[in-house]
Amino acid sequence: MENTIFRLLFLIFLIFPMTQKPPTVHADAPFDVKKAISAGDHRGLAEYYRAQATAERKAAERHDQMRLEYQKSAAPHAHNLVLHCHELYLLSLKQAKTYDWLTIQEERLGAVK
Repeated sequence: MENTIFRLLFLIFLIFPMTQKPPTVHADAPFDVKKAISAGDHRGLAEYYRAQATAERKAAERHDQMRLEYQKSAAPHAHNLVLHCHELYLLSLKQAKTYDWLTIQEERLGAVK
């Protein structure tokens, strides 16, 4: 039973990132971070980082919802999954704050030009 749960979680976390589309800054095309860095496109980078922060906050919400569901579970190892989801929740929030900081830095750089 334990192996089945962990195999299922492994597959979910393996497949989920592949199903996500990269954030787009412009509706018509994905944002090319490398080009933006090379070109000094600070406004574009700020928008990109803002979108990343939003995506991380949504991921945090999903992990928190999963944590709440596992808390209700009577499965033998649900407690471990509650802790795991909480850890992912905290990591996603930390990433969001990092992207917020990067957004501010790029906005400042864009204002200098």
